[in-house]
Amino acid sequence: TPPCSVNNGGCEQLCASLIDSVNCSCVTGYTINNTSHCVDIDECAINNGGCSQVCQNSIGSYTCSCYNGYIFNATLQDCVDINECLNNNGNCHQSCNNTNGSYACDCMTGYLLDTSDDQCKDLNECCSGDDNCGQRCHNNDGSYSCSCYSGYYMSDNGYDCIDIDECSSNNGGCEQHCNNRPGCPDAIDINECAEGTSGCSQLCTNSQGSYNCICQTGYQLDYDNHTCVDIDECTIDNGGCEQNCLNTNGSYYCSCDLGYLLEPDRKSCTDIDECQDDVCEQICENQVPFFNCSCKSGFRLENSKFCSDIDECEEGTALCSQQCSNAEGSYNCNCERGYIIDTDGYTCIDIDECAVNNGGCEQLCENTNGTYFCSCHYGYELSNTNRSQCVLRDINECLEETDGCTQLCEDTFGGYACSCHLGYKLESDNQTCIDIDECAVNNGQCEQNCNNTNGSYACFCDEGYSLSNIHYCEDNNECLFNNGNCDQICNNTLGSYNCSCYPGYNLTISDDIFGSGNMLVDYKCLDIDECDEGIGNCIQICNNTIGSYTCDCKTGFELDSDGLTCNDINECDLNNGGCENICNNTIGSYKCSCEEGYSLNGTYNCTDINECSINNGGCQHDCSNIPGSYVCLCITGYNLTSNAHNCSDINECNQPNYFACEQSCYNTIGSYYCECNNGFVLNAKTNKTCNDIDECDEGTGNCNQLCNNTIGSYTCDCQTGYELNSDGSTCIDINECDSNNGGCDGICNNTQGSFICLCSSGYYSVGKKCIDIDECSSGNGGCDQHCNNTVGSYFCSCKSGYTLSFDGHNCSDINECHENNGLCTQTCTNTNGSHYCSCKTGFYNTTKDGRYCS
Repeated sequence: TPPCSVNNGGCEQLCASLIDSVNCSCVTGYTINNTSHCVDIDECAINNGGCSQVCQNSIGSYTCSCYNGYIFNATLQDCVDINECLNNNGNCHQSCNNTNGSYACDCMTGYLLDTSDDQCKDLNECCSGDDNCGQRCHNNDGSYSCSCYSGYYMSDNGYDCIDIDECSSNNGGCEQHCNNRPGCPDAIDINECAEGTSGCSQLCTNSQGSYNCICQTGYQLDYDNHTCVDIDECTIDNGGCEQNCLNTNGSYYCSCDLGYLLEPDRKSCTDIDECQDDVCEQICENQVPFFNCSCKSGFRLENSKFCSDIDECEEGTALCSQQCSNAEGSYNCNCERGYIIDTDGYTCIDIDECAVNNGGCEQLCENTNGTYFCSCHYGYELSNTNRSQCVLRDINECLEETDGCTQLCEDTFGGYACSCHLGYKLESDNQTCIDIDECAVNNGQCEQNCNNTNGSYACFCDEGYSLSNIHYCEDNNECLFNNGNCDQICNNTLGSYNCSCYPGYNLTISDDIFGSGNMLVDYKCLDIDECDEGIGNCIQICNNTIGSYTCDCKTGFELDSDGLTCNDINECDLNNGGCENICNNTIGSYKCSCEEGYSLNGTYNCTDINECSINNGGCQHDCSNIPGSYVCLCITGYNLTSNAHNCSDINECNQPNYFACEQSCYNTIGSYYCECNNGFVLNAKTNKTCNDIDECDEGTGNCNQLCNNTIGSYTCDCQTGYELNSDGSTCIDINECDSNNGGCDGICNNTQGSFICLCSSGYYSVGKKCIDIDECSSGNGGCDQHCNNTVGSYFCSCKSGYTLSFDGHNCSDINECHENNGLCTQTCTNTNGSHYCSCKTGFYNTTKDGRYCS
């Protein structure tokens, strides 16, 4: 048993079995302080554990950590500076500058850092005198812009203002002499709208030096920008109507197809559920847009609404195998005498009369399809007076040789009996005689073997025994004659014998023929070569000896205490096998290897692998070899990607510590550039800050009436009586319909400066009031019979004896005979709008209405 297998050899941690002892060792991080006990190594006590900043010892190990502002890099095994600016820009308002172990906030040009809250406050250059404007100075967030008084324009430098010489163009509009003066010229705007010279077909709004034509709601300007034409709302998304859209001058309205009803929103259509009016006799399925009638199983649809019973028996669609009787909406199956209906309700199956009380038969009952009959056993016959009773008919079967007995036959009244000779017995059929197997009972009283014969039996003995009487056997002792031909030991056994050899010998058998022609078996004992026969149980080397064997082991192994097993010698247990780094024990030997990043130099020593010497270590830019590994580095303007080999361009626009653009930043390979949002222009000096554009002053405001410049944009206002549209530039008339519906009874339609009242479908307008249209007064509303006017609509109905068709206008006759035969007892005759009853030939009416016949 290996010493380490018991109580770990007394070792606290690792145990290695030697030949006569054990070698205790410790796991990494511990050292042995005596032969078995392990204590923790304080790695931090020696060269700070190799840590560049903080070393923290722990039980069995240690960890390196870093000062605030640094993080441990597992690849470099060193502390590297944390770039706080990469995380939420270091919480800086604008610029963040990383430093070793810390960082500092800064502001862009045009801002000052407020040390109380690290926020960047706008520098008002116009107040501090830091602007270069020749006339007006407008402070912006982080910058400023210059503008000029009326009659001046801005020079290319963006600061100086130059006088506009109005006289240089068309003599300034003067008939004779034009005298240019610095600043704004004398000019008076003409109000074309007030003078009626605009040519606008509907509404006109004056502007400085011009005018604009606008249209009322429901109209739009034509290509001449003066004429207002009707907007066909139905051409755009069908006017929002779900089904039909009808355009009108300045407006439109929605309507629905037949079978639909217009919703209160005056746009949506919902299907009319005709089934709620019981239009079908049995089953009604509402469909879009109409409905569909159907009947229950066993009925047939007639005239699209009514249901009549199907006579499955008459039409041959019933599944009955024999008789069929029709029922309302179904049918019933019946069977002939001697049959009963099966569980499927259709098939008739035979009744087995014999199954109940043997069919009343005294002896035998035989079932047939639809009936049955009685019969009797052999020797009996049916009674002439009762065909279910059997009477005796005696026959001497033995004389007629009809008995079937194989040996002896004895006649009896109404039958016979068979019997057998001695040594035989009757079979279960009471006719056949079979041999009695005396050996089957107590082995025929034979001590060993019993041999059955027809009508008798005989005892016999196994080989090695002799029969001493008719039942018993005696053993033969073969060793008494020539030692049983055994070479060494003869062992007599009951009924036989065997030869054996002394230990270390193997028994062999040879056959010799001697004079009489008999074969003599000769048993010889030969030495056993356990090694040659593979029974030595040696694991490696086996040495045969006379009557025994010994085991040996190959080089690198030692013989176990069991004398058979060879145990591997762990060469690594002694001085690490001489290996500089890793010793790997193998079966019968060992080999040295190195940690990852090192290669074996010779047999025992390890040399660092310079990964950078082959294909630059797979690095896209620079490769730096370190002991046992390597790292890839990138040139300025690039970052190392997640695969630790490739380099990707740094997007300065996404790095707060690089970000210097006031508004939009666009990354380029190794650099970036700035642009400004709409409403701003890039400052030509900084190429980073943005100056506001005065759209109103430059005439790009696109306002319909009034324009107000704002930082980075502008807003439009309207004159009194108008309100700003959702587009932010157009002025629209105030909608009087929003207040109390303009006083309209129906629909209020706003116009520029006014409004008109309209009515929904089914009404006509009288001023602001809506009066119901009586559709029935014109052409009976298109109804076939009755027209019923309702508020805002109308509906058609029919006289008694008629029903309304799917079109909602026409009436079709109701066939009263389809339902309960019109309550007639015999013949029902349908007429338009009614019906009448009559009697068949041979019958007369007993009532005036002809319903009852006798």
